[in-house]
Amino acid sequence: MSLDSVQLRQELSLTLTRFAIVDSGTSLLLGPDPEVQVLMDLIGARKILRAWVVQCAAKLPSISFVLGGKAFTFDVEDLIVRRSGHLCTLGIQGAADVPFWILGDVFMRKYYVQFDWGKKRLGFARSSASKGDNFV
Repeated sequence: MSLDSVQLRQELSLTLTRFAIVDSGTSLLLGPDPEVQVLMDLIGARKILRAWVVQCAAKLPSISFVLGGKAFTFDVEDLIVRRSGHLCTLGIQGAADVPFWILGDVFMRKYYVQFDWGKKRLGFARSSASKGDNFV
């Protein structure tokens, strides 16, 4: 699907990668290394082994994936996949060999995804509240 941008608040908009897929077989948000590196540097995350971690108590900016003109926003709480003491591991990872974003389980635990094969479109709705479909 077409990816308009990846945004950090309203301050930064990454538009190099223009394609994303939704994949339930991928646990994390997976993106091109350079873009993930920029995002993580700007929010103050540090890399420990292959994982990006932040202080759990830190006030961090939101990250949005803009699909079909609609922003699907993630606060730091939405991105946390593991807590270990005062460190929280984020569910985002870079990959050198992936030229697009893969919106895996971290995306789908916040946004319900409906596949409409007949009309060749995807619908998204917040998982915790059904406020209508947003088809892309």
